[in-house]
Amino acid sequence: MAGYDNEIILISKEITADDNLIEQEIETKKTILCREKSVNRDEFYKAGAQGFKLGNIVIVHSCEYKGEDKAIYKGKSYDILKTFQGGVDEIELTLSQKVGVQC
Repeated sequence: MAGYDNEIILISKEITADDNLIEQEIETKKTILCREKSVNRDEFYKAGAQGFKLGNIVIVHSCEYKGEDKAIYKGKSYDILKTFQGGVDEIELTLSQKVGVQC
């Protein structure tokens, strides 16, 4: 089994209100280690038919993933299209971009 030798930045957004009840969006980024998994042909074509370009599938420790829906991996911005619990302590994140988005 390959090691966790890549970094991914997970991005979460939260709406908070200050003392005057003015809402603002706060973006939080955290860098964690991951490992890559190959994207299979079927997933690649299914995503393309739905207007997405699959980037990568990465595997992270379940305890480090808190439902974030955006990520930066190898310098590119991605949406986290779906997740899959791959084992007791691992979760797969499928990274994608909308077709036509240049980052």
